[in-house]
Amino acid sequence: MKKSVKLISSVIILAILCGTYAGLKVYVNKIEEESETEDTTDNIFSVSSEDIKSLTFYVDENEVTFEKDGDNWIKSDDKEFPVEQNVLNDAANIICSVYSQRTIENVDDLSQYGFDDPINTVTVQTADETNIFQFGMENTTTGQYYMRMNDEETVVYLVDSSVTEPFMKTLYDFAKSDSFPDISSESIRKVQVNGENGSYILRKEADSGFWYIGENDESEKADSAKSNSLTSYLSSLEYESFVNYDCDDLSEYGLDKPYADIIVDYTEEQSISKSANEENASDDGDSEITSLEENEELTEIPEPEEEEPEEEIIDDEESSEKQDEQSETITVEKQIVIHIGDETPDESRYVSVNDNTAVYTVSNESLSNIIDMDELNFWDLTVCYLSVNQLSSIKVSYNGTENTVDVSRETSETEDGEEKESISYKLDGSSLESTEFTSFYNKLINMTGVRRLKEEYVPNSNDSFKVVLKDINGNTVNVQLDEYDVNYYAASVENKTYLVNKMTVKDLISSYESLIGGDAKTQIKDETDINGE
Repeated sequence: MKKSVKLISSVIILAILCGTYAGLKVYVNKIEEESETEDTTDNIFSVSSEDIKSLTFYVDENEVTFEKDGDNWIKSDDKEFPVEQNVLNDAANIICSVYSQRTIENVDDLSQYGFDDPINTVTVQTADETNIFQFGMENTTTGQYYMRMNDEETVVYLVDSSVTEPFMKTLYDFAKSDSFPDISSESIRKVQVNGENGSYILRKEADSGFWYIGENDESEKADSAKSNSLTSYLSSLEYESFVNYDCDDLSEYGLDKPYADIIVDYTEEQSISKSANEENASDDGDSEITSLEENEELTEIPEPEEEEPEEEIIDDEESSEKQDEQSETITVEKQIVIHIGDETPDESRYVSVNDNTAVYTVSNESLSNIIDMDELNFWDLTVCYLSVNQLSSIKVSYNGTENTVDVSRETSETEDGEEKESISYKLDGSSLESTEFTSFYNKLINMTGVRRLKEEYVPNSNDSFKVVLKDINGNTVNVQLDEYDVNYYAASVENKTYLVNKMTVKDLISSYESLIGGDAKTQIKDETDINGE
């Protein structure tokens, strides 16, 4: 019985509340309809934007004032703040002329329109007067906002949302942000990352253009595609938001002990004036000075009449060519250090550049391809590349047999007098068709691993496929292929071990057996569940 009484009471209370809400809504709408003027676009305020001396409004719940200093806006309490002039000019251009879409008079309760907790209050100061605009709640039906002016207590205006938009920003929306340093991917010569998740050095050799991992002469070649991807990521970095123009406490953003530092060495083309060089050069030479002797009589020579020079018309292209003639381009070595700090609530990271005290954010997505890497990610996965033009011989040991292919080169002269080199191959002393050999050899030198083992690998197979490559300078490369698991073979080259897809090795050995005249049967089990990467 008690539960029933409580249920009935709850229903009654809910009905009363709904009725009150509906009645209040009808009441507000009725007031608006009864007090609405016939004019739908009254100009209720108008001054010249150039006459506005200051704008005061709330930003991030703090009252700020921007004032004019000559033709420029400054932040009154911080004159060093880098004000974005266009943003303040746009705000002044909007507030200098305010139109009411609807005027509501005889207002008894301003709180009905949100003025008990206004979203902003804007004070416009000119040389002659001060006007205060207070913005209440939004009319969700029209998307417009309720506004009152100065000390008016009984009149409310409905204005377009564009009037409020310039003042609904964060502080650094009013700041002039620098752009991230412009670095072309082609100009990058070295990348060094020191980070919590990984550290590495990539450098580009000037002569060959190849990328290498590490800084010393014994560093190994890096994967070109992955290295070039890294430089593309670096060249496309950009600031996401401006946070602090002059930070005096880097620990606030985790930049006192960065999560990572990215050091980039690159080159930049700069133009210098040729005339400056020529002037410097002429200072070193002797200049001939002629003068009249003291006893020589001076004769006054009348000055010729000046003729007005003809106006010379130079088009843009000709002007540009003349400027080019007066300047030259030099290549300058440059370096940038990017400090990466803490994560932000929106999954970005705070960053600063070089010794600059300005703090920005950069998206984690852009940074992760740079700072969350190590040397492993850039290893070249080519097992044993040696151009056939550099090959002297190749020896293969497999299934208890050993075969050798020797490469011979002969130079002849064509009818045009040019030298032409021809290459021939011999398998164990017998001539070999070039197409038969190159088919196998291309499979060998283009073989790549899916990954490289960091730990030391000891072969556990007795039926290895062994290859010894000798180049024309007498250097040798030893390759050994052993079964690793059901999916991969381990390719050991010097002190490196690659995991190669089993089907790739099967194709290689089949090609070799065809080369030596075998039955193309290999010792690789024909697994049906191979899941090579």
